Amino acid sequence: MGLGSSREAIWQLESDNDDRRIAFSSCATYAVYAIETEHMKTMTVYHQKRQDGAVRSGVDLNGERVLERFVSGRREPDSSLEWFVDVRFRGKALPTTPGAIRRWLLEQAEEVAAALDQMADGLRAGVDESGLRRPETRLSEKGLSMEIVCSTVKRLTGRDIARVLRGLKRSWKGLIESLHPFDAQLAA
Repeated sequence: MGLGSSREAIWQLESDNDDRRIAFSSCATYAVYAIETEHMKTMTVYHQKRQDGAVRSGVDLNGERVLERFVSGRREPDSSLEWFVDVRFRGKALPTTPGAIRRWLLEQAEEVAAALDQMADGLRAGVDESGLRRPETRLSEKGLSMEIVCSTVKRLTGRDIARVLRGLKRSWKGLIESLHPFDAQLAA
């Protein structure tokens, strides 16, 4: 097949200062995505309650724990989760050091609060075990997006999970300020 056919084309993709060419084929969609997101960063702020009442909160950057806080529960240790809320960010311009991450997350407080409120308002019947996802939205900072995902092990009423989301909204700044840089040696 020649160039210009529906199964073959040449795409010019730029990655930093490096020009790359890729032949379009049935797997080109994946290849384009892989190249375009090569330098894309992901950051997840997680807030989790365990069955024993313990609460773990923190920040992962590209799948690596950067900041964390753990408050022990009062019941017999049980690390299985009762619920979790993830606030997930994506973009090339995300900060990469613990201090810069903390500052940036504090600057996002208003947009995060609005998204948590909007999600809580939409919960009337509850959340089943498959979880709930708020569609990805663009942040006011160009090239960045945010998505909120939550789930429960037991079916919670809409008021229960909405209360969790609104609690995270109210405590966002204090929570972010309370996170400590993660030390893998201490965790081992």
